[in-house]
Amino acid sequence: MGLAKNSFLYLIATLAIRATSFFLLPLYSNLVPPEVYGQIYVVSAMNNFITILLSLSLSICLSRFYFDCTNEQEVKTLYSTILLFVFISSSVIITPFFVFSQQLSVFLNLPHKYLIYGLIMSYLSVYYQIILALLYAMQKAKQVSITSIFVGVFQIVLQLTLVINMEDKAMALLSTMMIQAITTFIIFLFYSRPYLTFSFDFSQTGKYLKYSFSQFPSDVSAWLVNFTDRIFINKYIGHAEAGIYGIGANIGMIPNMIFSSMNSAFTPYANSQYKAIEVADNQANEQALRANLSRVFLIVSCVLLGVNAVFVAFSRDIVHLLNPAYADAFFVVVVMLYTSLMNSYRIIYMAPLAYNIKYTKVKSIIWVVAGLINITLNYFLIPKYGIYAASLNSLATYTVTFLLMLYYSKKAFYIKYDWSSLLKVALVSLLYGATLCLKSSWWAVGIKLVLLIPYIYISFTLILKFDIFKMAISFIKKTIIR
Repeated sequence: MGLAKNSFLYLIATLAIRATSFFLLPLYSNLVPPEVYGQIYVVSAMNNFITILLSLSLSICLSRFYFDCTNEQEVKTLYSTILLFVFISSSVIITPFFVFSQQLSVFLNLPHKYLIYGLIMSYLSVYYQIILALLYAMQKAKQVSITSIFVGVFQIVLQLTLVINMEDKAMALLSTMMIQAITTFIIFLFYSRPYLTFSFDFSQTGKYLKYSFSQFPSDVSAWLVNFTDRIFINKYIGHAEAGIYGIGANIGMIPNMIFSSMNSAFTPYANSQYKAIEVADNQANEQALRANLSRVFLIVSCVLLGVNAVFVAFSRDIVHLLNPAYADAFFVVVVMLYTSLMNSYRIIYMAPLAYNIKYTKVKSIIWVVAGLINITLNYFLIPKYGIYAASLNSLATYTVTFLLMLYYSKKAFYIKYDWSSLLKVALVSLLYGATLCLKSSWWAVGIKLVLLIPYIYISFTLILKFDIFKMAISFIKKTIIR
């Protein structure tokens, strides 16, 4: 129930923010032209890359080594040591970017002012990730959820106000991002107080750096797969196409954003189960733990299939709500929805690779290869085929990466997965998702809504023997009503 409860809290926080942003998309698509969105997406892509570079992936040490701490003082020492390394690395690495900012802005085809905003936001964002990594590891679901809702609502209100009232829409969006970065930095300072100490454990430096550096190439390569397509589109085709692609990709990746909130609870749960299996006192307990973990993997995978199928079914209707200037985003939305599913599965099934320290380098090697393949495909195909090539390149890259992660995860920590049930649910999901072929209209929406109930019943109750309706009612009574 801990996993379900924490996942529910993270999911509510995500939905409260994403749902509002989603319903505001039609308004934004009429206020903000595609070329402006294109520039903002490039700033966002650069911001993500520099944030990864500044942190050197050290925050992942908190997610992994927190479970090795035996008391509160060890947690404080771990957090303070990691934070010190992050402060030093980020302060040193950010300096050359400011020094050569003029040249970088020309290379990215961005106004210099936009680039400076992005650099400042990147530096501030690093610290918020550090405290979040600790809170997630400690399974402080309520604390994280309330904070996420506050930050999200604040951003939505501020962005809506600035976009409506400012003539320069690009600066309205950038100002929102900057104020949000400052706000999250203040939150970092507030939440860090109980965990800060001047006691540092430099004897563990080698272990922390080795683990983070094994993850770092993976994070950089993941960025290459996620964001270089927008940079290539912006540079070789134009701001407007980058904006259309960015809108389509953002809508298509919504299920992945939802899963990310669930994964915040799933990762510490999976790590705790791996630990329990390792220390199980007899074979019967070990087998029971493995069977239970396999069942959890199956349920989470099928929930993701369901969410993805619903978005695929309604994708045409979603794009129909946008300004006609974004009509070409429909193809991108559909392809990126399946890309989102493959990415979510990659994250789920690579969990053993992240837990077993010996295999973290395997994960990084896979991502490095995937990143190189993706950037090569983008370089040669995007100038010729535009946003269509970009979206299909992403789908191919994530699919291959997921299959490789799955293969090696079995070697890192073997779990017998129920592929038969998952494939059955996948087939039913494809059939339901095929309703996207219906022309966008109110009657088509009605048909999809009516078919949703038997789809859920067949997938979960008949195939998985998991009464999701009964479980949801029981969970609401125990978690919310009480």
